[in-house]
Order: sequence, then structure tokens, then C-alpha cells
Amino acid sequence: MTRATPGAVLLLAMVVVPTGWSQQRVWSPRQVSAAAPARGFAASAFDTARNTLVVFGGTSTVQPFTLTADTFEWDGLRWTQRSPANSPPARVYHALSYDERRQEVILFGGQGSSGPLGDTWVWDGNDWTQRFPSVSPAARAYHAMAYDRQRQRTVLFSGSNLSWPWYQDTWEWDGANWTRVAPPTQPMPRVLHSMAYFPPRGVVVMYGGQDSSRLFVDETWEWDGAAWTRPTPPAAPSPRVGASLAYHGDKSVIVLFGGMFSAAFADTWEWDGVQWTFASPSPVPPGRYGAVAGYDPIRRAVVLHGGAQNRPAGLLGDTWEYSLDPMVSAVRPLRIGATHTLTLASAADANRPFVLGTSLGTGPIPIGTRRLHLSADALLQVSAGGVLPTVFAGYGGVLDPFGAGAASITIPRIAALVGVALHTAFITLDSAAPLGIRSVSNTFSVVIAP
Repeated sequence: MTRATPGAVLLLAMVVVPTGWSQQRVWSPRQVSAAAPARGFAASAFDTARNTLVVFGGTSTVQPFTLTADTFEWDGLRWTQRSPANSPPARVYHALSYDERRQEVILFGGQGSSGPLGDTWVWDGNDWTQRFPSVSPAARAYHAMAYDRQRQRTVLFSGSNLSWPWYQDTWEWDGANWTRVAPPTQPMPRVLHSMAYFPPRGVVVMYGGQDSSRLFVDETWEWDGAAWTRPTPPAAPSPRVGASLAYHGDKSVIVLFGGMFSAAFADTWEWDGVQWTFASPSPVPPGRYGAVAGYDPIRRAVVLHGGAQNRPAGLLGDTWEYSLDPMVSAVRPLRIGATHTLTLASAADANRPFVLGTSLGTGPIPIGTRRLHLSADALLQVSAGGVLPTVFAGYGGVLDPFGAGAASITIPRIAALVGVALHTAFITLDSAAPLGIRSVSNTFSVVIAP
């Protein structure tokens, strides 16, 4: 164990896929017309029945906190603030999980305006309902929860009632009651740790936090319903609190992002059930802790929103997705006088219209860029006919429900085109977005053959 004392537009990526190339995961910023406000220390859970990330509460300011009691949902395209008839009181440092069997989001505890809370609420997609179980965990904040899909239980571990000592207890919610379980061994009490369920092994994984010695830890623990065990991987993220943790179903790994030690981290790690692997996607979200996260199985992406930066910088209100690097493939070579199909896979803008932007030579589409942020794409020129200058205007279509698309281009039989570089980008359209463009891929480039 390492312990340390603290000091204090979705963008589609397009690549040529060579033999043996391994598809990577990338962070992509989402540019949305209606965004959720800047928020920190809220809680979230992904509702797989309704395909939405549900976010409740948190703080809208720092130093001091302004507690909120609002419910937001992310459907993959936009944030929507819900207006239920009933709602839990405002709070921070609470926890949410999604009960797949009962199709409801579970909320427990947190820090309210008058201290720690010990209430249980459920969200059914329309309204919040408070539950009154006969037995319940003590009021607390800074705890963590995750849903054990195999055993159909929500698991809660540790936390604090804002005084000493911290709790060293494990609880499970079965949809009607809380039950305290008594495993033979348990991790040390801790706060601001992170938990997520790992389906391949049927265990809840817990990482990090600040333990009862008031030290930040880099421990990994697993709960199988009967016992807590501690794997000892050769490498691990550094000690931290407030990291975001979510299971990514595409490659069966738990994704960890950020957290805080003396400053906010901006690193990405993946847990495969045996070891932690440092990932180096580019770009990466700004460093943060206390952000919300969840895995969207339809869009095949981990969603990350908000969180706090280093204390002087305040709160964030941005939304990012961590997904497989979208790929464009085409049968090579591309020859003059022939029609070629470009296929975009693993994008996330499902059911959106797109056009192909193409140019020749150095062209207006920057060469070699990847996951290009639209605001930095100063060279891209757009018109009703596509990207200019171009000899391939007007090609496009609609992405399917999984964000995949295909379009064909016909290269004119012009001898002068042989040896010229062709650059093609997918441009996803949205009338509500700036300039009518929702996202722009990086550039697929190839030299035209005879």
C-alpha cells in the first residue's frame, strides 16, 4: 500500500487502420446546446432502462458551498433538468446507484444544510419517492455505493458523520431494506473513495480515498458478497480522493479518471480485474475531482461531467465521453475513375445527418490532426456543398443508432489527380449547434492511385 499525506463536441476521430492496429479509447468533449450547470460533488447513476445518466444535487459554488436539489439527465445528446413533484433535500457528498432489477435509482445520505443525512430515496424516471426501511445505515456523507448486478444488491461502504470516528461498515440494499453484513475482514474506514461494479468477475471494485489515519491511499479492494479482498497489482494510480470510476463495457475495464491529492489529477487508468494500466489518450479533460460519471451502453462511452478544479479555479460544467476511437476504413488503394466507400465506426452521434468534407493537396482540412476541436478548426470552410475547395461535394447520409455511417465517393478520371493527397472528414450536422455543425472528425488522408 502507498499512503501519502495531502498538501492540499464529442469529436469523431478518423484514422487509417493498418494491419494489426489496436483500437484505442479516447476522451471527446461534447458540445451541447443545452448544458448542465457547473457542479461539484454531486452523484450520478446510469439508468439503463431509459438510457440516461441521472445526476442529483451537488454544489453550484465553492467557498462556501451552495447546496442544490436539482435533478438533471443526460441522454447522449443534451442535458435536461427534470421537475419532479417530490425531491430529496439539497445535499453534497451523497451516493447514487442504479438498481437494474427494479429499474430505479437509489440515493442515500450526504451532507445537507444541517449536517449528515441518513435518508433513502428512489427515482423511477418521473419522481423521487422516499423510502422508510426499518433498518438503515447511520447518517453519513463521503461514502460510496455500487450495484452488484449478479446479486441484485446495492453495496454501500464506509463514510463519515462529519465527526470522528469514521464508519467501517458494509451495507446492502435489496430494494426494500438495508442489511448490514459482517465480512471476516474489511478495509480501513475511509471517505471520498470510489466504487464501481466489475461484471466479468462479479465483484464491486473500490479504489482510493482517505483512510482513518487521515492518509490518502492507493488501495484496490473487491467485494464479492461475502468478503472484502485486496488485490496487489504491480502498479496503481497514485493516492487520491474524489476520483471518478465507471465500468466500460466495450473492453471490460473499469475506467478511473482524475481525483485529487495536493492538486486535481487529469490522468486516466483502466482496471482489467488483474492490473491497473495507465492510458494516455489525447486530448484529456481538465483535471478535476468530485465529478460525476457513468457508462452509457448504447453509445458505448463513459460519460464524465463537472467536478472541482484546484480550489482557486472553482467548478466545471463540461461534458466528456470516453469511448473507442472512432475509425474510418476504406479498401485501398483509392484509384481515379472508381467509387470508394468510407465507413465510420464507433462514433457516438447516433441518428445524426452527416456530410463528407473532402479536399485535395494541403487543402483546408488540417492534415494529421486527431479529435480536432471545432473551435480550433479555423481552416475548415463549410458551405451547402460541403467543404471547399472540393471536387467531391454533396456526399453524406445519416449515422445509424450506434453512431456508425458509410458514404461513397467517386474519384473523377483525371490523370492529374494521381499522386495527389485526398483528405476526407465526417461532419455531423445539428441545426441547433454553432454554424450548424455538431462535430468534425479528424482527417482520413490517402494518396490517390492511378
